[in-house]
Amino acid sequence: MSDINSLLGGGNQTQTDLLVQSYLQTQQPKLNRIQNKKSELEAKNSFFTALNTRINSIVTQIDTFQANDFDKKFGVKKVASTGAEYVTATADGDASVGTNTVKVNRLASSDSLVSSRVNSADDFGSFSGTFEFTVEVNGDSRTLSVELDDSETYQQAMQKIADAVNAEDDFKLSASVVKDTSTTARLSFNTSELGEDNKIIFSNGAGNLLANIGLDEGVLNPNSTTRVAFDTNNAGYRKANTADLNSEAEINGITVTRSSNNLEDVIDGFKFILNKVHDSADEAETLSTEIDVDGVASIIQPLLDAYNSALALVNNNKSIRRGDASANSLYSSLRSLPSTKVNGLDSGAPDYLTVIGIKPDSSGNLKLSNKDALKEFLEDDPQKIADIFTSPDGFISKLENIVSSLKGDDGIIKSKKQSLVQQIESYDKRYDQLKLRIDSQANNLRKQYENILSTYLTAQTQYSSFSQFSTGF
Repeated sequence: MSDINSLLGGGNQTQTDLLVQSYLQTQQPKLNRIQNKKSELEAKNSFFTALNTRINSIVTQIDTFQANDFDKKFGVKKVASTGAEYVTATADGDASVGTNTVKVNRLASSDSLVSSRVNSADDFGSFSGTFEFTVEVNGDSRTLSVELDDSETYQQAMQKIADAVNAEDDFKLSASVVKDTSTTARLSFNTSELGEDNKIIFSNGAGNLLANIGLDEGVLNPNSTTRVAFDTNNAGYRKANTADLNSEAEINGITVTRSSNNLEDVIDGFKFILNKVHDSADEAETLSTEIDVDGVASIIQPLLDAYNSALALVNNNKSIRRGDASANSLYSSLRSLPSTKVNGLDSGAPDYLTVIGIKPDSSGNLKLSNKDALKEFLEDDPQKIADIFTSPDGFISKLENIVSSLKGDDGIIKSKKQSLVQQIESYDKRYDQLKLRIDSQANNLRKQYENILSTYLTAQTQYSSFSQFSTGF
């Protein structure tokens, strides 16, 4: 005769387990439907998150193209030099196509002021107390203080002077003690910027501290255009003539001097970079300037990349696009944009992207496939290329109109994401509630079946006892 344990099982699967499992299986589709709907919403939310990133990239490009004077970038030129080790150049939209010649006679240099040569270990002299001196570079005058106690050697005193200079913030001057031999040293002042504008002017100050190492303003003429140059033993400037601190070049045969090796105001649109001095017998270098098609292409390509990335995302999520009006509208608008005419341009100006060599492939991705067409318009007038992008009805304006409703805190994307998150949370709650009800019902079912079995076994035991009693009787 069966007992309750054999029917309910002792750790093995029983009829009760099978009954409960069967019930759970009948309820599982209800849970699956909720989970599937949640997965759909999560996929859609991920799509709009990715789309938001793509739209932000487009907005970044729109902002770039709408920046002041951005049109000039379409006139960018490239310059080739016959002697790049001597001189190179860059050219912007104001530069003219053609050639220039440059010969470098002198490079701009920093100014240097050097003290007398002294024996490092010798006594500096009877200097005790606070001593001041003044140094000026490009109109920035600093009065510096040095504390001495009459015990310093030349090496120690000069180091204190150097430390006072180097402690100044945002000063275009530094100082150092240079040991030119094992027993001798000199104090050197050096400017951090080049040219005559940054020459060193100094004043001894009370106590003639600097004069003790040969830096005497009355001797070296620091305020003169022709100063005293230092030699092996005596103090002075590295270059006596302050004009020699400037660069000098012959540009198109005309002598030009500047306080820098970068000449940005000589010819409109050009920046000449002087790298090395020519020998006197050398010929001038020829710098040839022409339209930089690759440079213009590099300006346009990030815009095309942003456009293509957004288009590809929407195109690759066809199920979402078909079920979402805003996604479908975005796809249609982006896809038709390249074939839309730009109105309001001058007669003869290109009014379609395809005219300047930008064409969509089979997937709609825009590619600059014909640089020759682009070059032709750039050589004619770079502004015509700029206008097709930045004019009031240009590509940028049209693109901005397409994405304007999607971006920002009040845009469609953020609104949709907020709604999707709420729906996902709602389905999470529905799933948990349904799962709890199913589990509770399954537990009740188990208890009911166990009660039925227990009642059955009790009745069976009573019947068996009654049968034995009847037979004995």
